[in-house]
This record gives sequence, structure tokens and C-alpha cells, in this order.
Amino acid sequence: MNSAESTSLPLGKETIAYRVASHPVTLIGAARAASMQALHPLVIAGVSTYSSFRSRPLERLRRTGWYVNATAFGHPDTAAAAAAHVTRMHARVNGVDPVTGERYDANDPEQQLYVHLTEWHSFLVAYRTYVRAVSESEADRMWSEVAPLGALLGTPIEMIPTTAAAVREYFATVNAGLRASPAALETIRFLLSPPPIRELAPFRPAFPVAARAAIATFPHHARALAGLGDSPGLDALTVAAVRPAVALTMPLLRRAQRMIAGPQVYAFLENAPERSGGYVAPVELDMVSGLRAAA
Repeated sequence: MNSAESTSLPLGKETIAYRVASHPVTLIGAARAASMQALHPLVIAGVSTYSSFRSRPLERLRRTGWYVNATAFGHPDTAAAAAAHVTRMHARVNGVDPVTGERYDANDPEQQLYVHLTEWHSFLVAYRTYVRAVSESEADRMWSEVAPLGALLGTPIEMIPTTAAAVREYFATVNAGLRASPAALETIRFLLSPPPIRELAPFRPAFPVAARAAIATFPHHARALAGLGDSPGLDALTVAAVRPAVALTMPLLRRAQRMIAGPQVYAFLENAPERSGGYVAPVELDMVSGLRAAA
């Protein structure tokens, strides 16, 4: 699966990964990623049993964002410490999935790989849909850039696709195992219509638009499982309306990104090195209450 040259960490602002992950449309991508992950029976079994995302959705989003950005754009020591912390937290997330009867384990490499790929694939899909085209060669570069991130939690590097074609092949293989369990459907409904959060009240009117924008990026099989149905005409209208709106409202979107992700997450994007492998100051985990509370 590996064919491209590796990129030094932390990833720099010259990378495709930074271009994609630093854009506010990652908020749409995050909703897509979490929805795709909910359809994996072993992933959602662990989430529904152990995660606090329903009771503290904003905190959970920020913890995930902190980890993704700390490992991609933070000092290598910060990334290693963050990965070690998450591995310890994941050690207690295991059991038997009531839908399939299979054992789930948050530290299982196959489950970790699915989470890693759905995250970055969803960021890429949202960027391609609502910002600008990304060529096949650029996508190959991104997958090569983020492959080391997938290995931080213990997934063997040789398991991780590093080209767009290999990622497509991976999803074609795993899609047959996705399930619309009650927990999955409840999670997707929650993600697309979250409860009121006081801190995000100024942006609440935009939530239905963001949800519709996320749905427009769902693949056919996921829409069928989630009971959302295909609506190509509505999808086309959504993209036609949202794409120019994204370009015209970037200052507001940046503000929303900073408020939703939190200043600690946003700091990793602002302070990323200009070139991959460049110096960035390490961050002590004690300074990041959200990560210390992760579960």
C-alpha cells in the first residue's frame, strides 16, 4: 500500500494536509467523518458505550480536534505524548459488539485505521466539494503526508494506504461490513441535529445548512444505511449555494472555526512550521485540560 515518500513531522504549511485541515470546511468534514465512523459496528460499539460525546459534544469535538492537530502540526514530543495518552485511554474501551457479536477494541489496528482514513478522507471530500478541486497527484501527496499520523497509535505503517487509489480500494473493501445499528442511527441524528450549546449560540442558525452540506458529501451506501436517501438535485443546489458562500464569508467562518475548535486547537494551525520538519514549540499535556479529560 505504501509507495510515496514519507514527509517529516510536524507537517508544514506547504503540505496538502495543512491546506485541507486548516480550512474551516473541516467542520463539515468532521460531521461526515463521525457519521461514517458511526456506521462501523465495532467503532460505534466502543463510542456508544464509553464516549461522553452525547453529554459533552463540544468538549468531545475539541479533544478529537486537539489530537488530530497536535499530532499533525505539533512538536514531535507533543505528538508522541498525545498518542501515548490516547492509547492509555483506549485500553479500557473494549467489549463485545451486540450487533455483530464480535469483539471491539479501540486499540485494534483495523479499527484505528478506519478512524484515521475516514477522518482525513472526509476533510478532503469537504475541501474538494466546497473549496477547490484537488488533483489525484495532490491527493496522493496528502495520503503520503498523513500516513505517519495513522501509525502513531500503533497501526503498522505497511497497513496504511498512501495513495488515493489505495484509499478507494480500502473503502470498497470495508463498506460491505458497515451497519445501520440503532446506535449508529441515533449518533448520526445527533450529529446532524445537535442540541443547543450556549457557547455556540451565535452560529446556531447555520447548523441546518452545515448539516445539509455534510449530507451532500455522504457516499451512496452511507446515505442508504442512514435512511437519508439520494437527492442529487438537492445536493447540487446545496453545493451551488454553499461553495460561493464559503468563499464570501471566510472571516466569519474563521471565527466559527476558532470558537468551535477552541483556541488550543487553532493554535496548532497558526503555529505550524512553514516547512515540514521545522521547529514548533512543544506543548505540555498539563496545559490542555481537554486532552487530560479525554475518554
